[in-house]
Amino acid sequence: MPRARILILVFVVSLLVFGLWRLPAAPVLAQLDGVQIDGQPLQLERVQGRIWDGKAQWAWADQQGHFGWALAWRGLRPGANLVLTSAAGSLRGWATGTPSRVTLEEVRVDVALAPLSRGLGVGQAEGEVLGLLSRVSWQRSGLLQVDGVLHYGGGSVRWQGGGAEAPPLEARLFNEGEVARMVTTAPDGATVADAQVKDGLAQVRVYRVWPRLLGVSQGGSDEDVVFEVSQPLVPSGGQS
Repeated sequence: MPRARILILVFVVSLLVFGLWRLPAAPVLAQLDGVQIDGQPLQLERVQGRIWDGKAQWAWADQQGHFGWALAWRGLRPGANLVLTSAAGSLRGWATGTPSRVTLEEVRVDVALAPLSRGLGVGQAEGEVLGLLSRVSWQRSGLLQVDGVLHYGGGSVRWQGGGAEAPPLEARLFNEGEVARMVTTAPDGATVADAQVKDGLAQVRVYRVWPRLLGVSQGGSDEDVVFEVSQPLVPSGGQS
């Protein structure tokens, strides 16, 4: 009898694994179609493949592109290699998760600023942002953990009535306890801007160093805050 039970258990487990393996991706991703992110709906179309290996087209606000994934184990951890592309650039990395946490590792970022800035309607910036985020982890509780570096190679910045050449910048992403931070510095080491995420709230401050670098500063100290904004990161409708 014990052997028979083991055989039945193996059969049931095998049947479940086979069923999950053959599960099409479309019904699963349909749960994400229309989710509100910062007041704009995420749209997923032309979903192809299985839940373990597939691709889709996405659109959000004025951005659109392609999204692909493929099952990839790291040791005993299951996950997927992700590729997200748009006219502005690409994001590639490995993702894994649990019901309470999503983690991305070795995320490579390659973004051109011109396509993004055109959609904002407040000016235009040129140049490219390259980066490697060794880890990005988001918990349902709102805790964000980050570790990585972003590089901006410099380029032209234009706004109504003026423009300038922006220098190269570097942004470090790290955690101080439960606070995720990003500090952006100029070539001389001065802090251009900093940002933090705590309890699901993002706060950004820009210092007078930035207008000084653009040649539009009207005096004052580099430590003066010239712009500050805060915004919740939780999508419209709250967390489920």
